[in-house]
Amino acid sequence: MEPHIIPQGLLTLTGPDTAVLASFATFIAVILLWTLVCSRTLKRLLGIPIIAGQLIAGFALGPSGFGITRLSFFAKPFSVVDLQTGAKHIFVSSDLFGFFILLLSSSLTAAYLSWLGGRFTNLKDISRNALTVLGTGIIGSVLSIGTVAFVLYLTHMQNFDLTLALSSGLILASTSIAIPAAVLFSKGKMWLPSSKITLGAAAIDDMVTILLLSLFFAAIRAGNLPAPAGIIIPGYGGGGFAGSLISMAFVIVASSLFGYVVMPRLTKFLAQKHRAHLIPAVVFLGIMLAFGISEFANVMTGIVGAYFAGLFHRIGTEEHQAEQALSPFVESVLVPLSFGTVGLQIKLHTLSSWNWIIIGLLLLAALGAKMAASLIATALSNITGLGRIYWRLTDSLLLGSMMGARGEAAITIAIILYSSHLLTHHQYAMAMLTIMLTAIASPILLALNLRLHLAPTGKDGEFHLKLGRFSTIGTSTIFSLIANQIEELDITATPVAFSEGRQVIYLPERDIRMTYHPTKGITLSGNQQQLKHLLKQVREKIIAETEQLSTTNPGN
Repeated sequence: MEPHIIPQGLLTLTGPDTAVLASFATFIAVILLWTLVCSRTLKRLLGIPIIAGQLIAGFALGPSGFGITRLSFFAKPFSVVDLQTGAKHIFVSSDLFGFFILLLSSSLTAAYLSWLGGRFTNLKDISRNALTVLGTGIIGSVLSIGTVAFVLYLTHMQNFDLTLALSSGLILASTSIAIPAAVLFSKGKMWLPSSKITLGAAAIDDMVTILLLSLFFAAIRAGNLPAPAGIIIPGYGGGGFAGSLISMAFVIVASSLFGYVVMPRLTKFLAQKHRAHLIPAVVFLGIMLAFGISEFANVMTGIVGAYFAGLFHRIGTEEHQAEQALSPFVESVLVPLSFGTVGLQIKLHTLSSWNWIIIGLLLLAALGAKMAASLIATALSNITGLGRIYWRLTDSLLLGSMMGARGEAAITIAIILYSSHLLTHHQYAMAMLTIMLTAIASPILLALNLRLHLAPTGKDGEFHLKLGRFSTIGTSTIFSLIANQIEELDITATPVAFSEGRQVIYLPERDIRMTYHPTKGITLSGNQQQLKHLLKQVREKIIAETEQLSTTNPGN
C-alpha cells in the first residue's frame, strides 16, 4: 500500500480553529493538574517518590484507566482541507495533542534533563574516590544491561531478540540519585561515606549508559546488530561502525568545547552588555543546538551532546542564572506533563500474567545488578587499598540500595528507544512499570539497610543553623548567592536536586551541608566554625554589592 502523504504546509497554513485550541488547552491543564495532584498526594500519604507518582497518574489517565483520549471533548475530529485538490484530511484531536506533548518530551525535556545531568556531575568529587566511584558506576551500568538481557533470554527463549533485550537493558542501566538522596536527607544520613560515593557513581552510571546507548545505535546502523524482526530502521546497514565512532568522538569534543568555551563567553558578553535577561534563552538555545546537531552527526547521540555540554559548562562558568530561570518551569511543568503523558501510550490491560511475572524478575535483576556492582567495587577498593575508605559489608549494602532507583534518565531513554521502534509495546510497558517499581522499592530497601547500619543518625556535636526564608531579597537568591560564593572559593561541593524544588549542597572538605526548601527556607548543618566563616564571606559580599544603593556612591 502506497503511503498517504499530507501536502507540505497544509497544517501550518490551515491552523487550528478556536474549538481545537480550547480543547488542547484543557487537555494540557487536565493532565498537568492530575499529574501534580496525584503524585504529591501519593507522596504524602504513601511515601511514593514523585516520579513514580507521575507515572501512576499517567497510567490512570491512559487506556487502562479513565481513557482521557477517548472522551468526546478531546476526541473531536480535526479536519484540514487542501484548497488546491479539495482533499480533506481528518485527525483525532487527542492523538495530535498527545503527539505534540511527546514531541516536547523527546526533545526539549530530554535535552534539558541531559544537560542538567552534566551540570550536576562534579569531576572533583568523583576524583576523591575514583576507584569506588568508577567501579560502582561502570560495573553497575554494564551488569544491569547483562542481567536484564539474561532475564529476557530465559523468559523468551523461543522468541528471543538480542536487540530488543539490549534496549530493555539500556533503559534499566541508569540510576536516579534524587530518590535515595531524599531518603538520606530526611534521615540525616547525607554525611555517610556511601552517600558521597553514590552521588559520583550515579553520575558515572548515567554517563556510561548514554555512551553505550550511542554505541548501540551505531552498531545497528552499521549492521553489526540485527534490526528487530519486521522493523525498518532509517540508515540501517549504512556506514561503518568505525565511522560512527568517529562521529561520536566529534560530538563529544564539539559539545564539550561548546559548553566550556562558547556558552560561558556568550553569557559573560550578555552580562557585560546589560542583556542578562537573555542569558536563559541563549543557554536554552545552546542546549537545543548541542542536542540537535549531535543527532545529525550520529543517530541518537543527542542526549550525549547535551550531557557533555552541561558537564563542561559547569567547569567553564560559575553562574547559575540560566539554571535558576529554566529549572522551575521544566521541573514543575514539562517533566510532569511529559511523564504523565507516557501513560497515555501504555495499555496495561493487554499485559498477561506472564508479563507481570517478567516485570517482577526485571525488578529483581535491576536491583540485584546495582547491589552486586557495589559489592564488587567496594571489595576491589578494600583489596587494592587504593580507596580512601575501608568498606564494611553494611556500608557496601547501603551503597547498593542507594543505586537501585531508576528515574528521569531511564524514562528518557525508554521514550527514545520506543519512538525508534526498538521496543515492542509490551516491552515499553514492562520497562516503564519496572522503572516505577524500582523508584518505589529502592527507598524501602534503603530504609531497611539504614536500620542495619551501625552508624548513628547524626554526628556528635553537629551544629544546625536555620536561616529560614528571606522575603525581601528572596530565599532562592540567597541560596544561589551562597552557592556562587562556594564556587568562587574553589571549594569541592556536591549539589543534589530533589523533587518539589528542594536542593542540597554538600561540602565534604568543610563538613557543611546547605539545604534549600521553597517553603521552609535555608538550613545549614555541620562544623560551626566553618559555617561562621562561610556566612561571613557571603555577608561581606552582600554588603559590598548593596553599597551601590547609597546616594553618595561616586559612580552616580
